[in-house]
Amino acid sequence: MKQYKFNLESVLGYRGQIEDLKKKELGIILEKIRSEEENIEKLEESYRTEATAMLEKEVMDSNELMLYNQYLSGVKRLIESGKKELFKWRKRGDLKRQELIDASMERKVLLDLKEKQLKEFQRQTEKSELSLLDEHSVAVFGKHKSD
Repeated sequence: MKQYKFNLESVLGYRGQIEDLKKKELGIILEKIRSEEENIEKLEESYRTEATAMLEKEVMDSNELMLYNQYLSGVKRLIESGKKELFKWRKRGDLKRQELIDASMERKVLLDLKEKQLKEFQRQTEKSELSLLDEHSVAVFGKHKSD
């Protein structure tokens, strides 16, 4: 019996590789997002802790006040910079997620085509087997009738 061979199998394999690559790239971006979120959270906690410490101090000279102020301003700038970076990574993540969806759809189209062609192949094979059985039956019946 003839075996079914999907003539676009290499394209299907290639699209599967593309999909896997997009998954890995999205995973890297999601890890960057998580890392940036943690960094921002740590900076915000540091800001709150130092601001609270500054407010709780009863006596502070001008140099100490200036140092606290500079430190808090610097931390605030780092937080804002981190938020901008986080926004960029999220945007990249959205784009990469869409690329992954597109790659998955392209692969799925080929999988659906492969399944459809396999069903057609099986139908044709069954049809030709039935035809052979019919021919054989007619030949055997004709031989018995002529005997």
